[in-house]
Amino acid sequence: MADSVKPAKKKSIFWDKDGVDGGKSSVDVVIDWMTTEANYNRWRGSDHNNGNTKEALLKESVAALKSVGIEHRSPAQIREKIGNIEEKYHVAEVFFVSNGYRDL
Repeated sequence: MADSVKPAKKKSIFWDKDGVDGGKSSVDVVIDWMTTEANYNRWRGSDHNNGNTKEALLKESVAALKSVGIEHRSPAQIREKIGNIEEKYHVAEVFFVSNGYRDL
């Protein structure tokens, strides 16, 4: 029986700890991209007629990351991170509204 060698598991790179030379982290860049009003509006209302598909917008996000030296994030990872950020935002929004801190 041959010894099976498991491939080494890749070490996780934290989204908030991967800035290059003290620069912005992946999550900083993605949030900066999302909080530019036109970008998030395009993300929420992406359409194929104007080339604003999610895939095209994810390429923009990858380019923004690469512009600060972050080369290891894939479009799929960015899509998942944006979804996670949106979900956490909505949970916080419900909390604030249900506790009387904010009106919808």
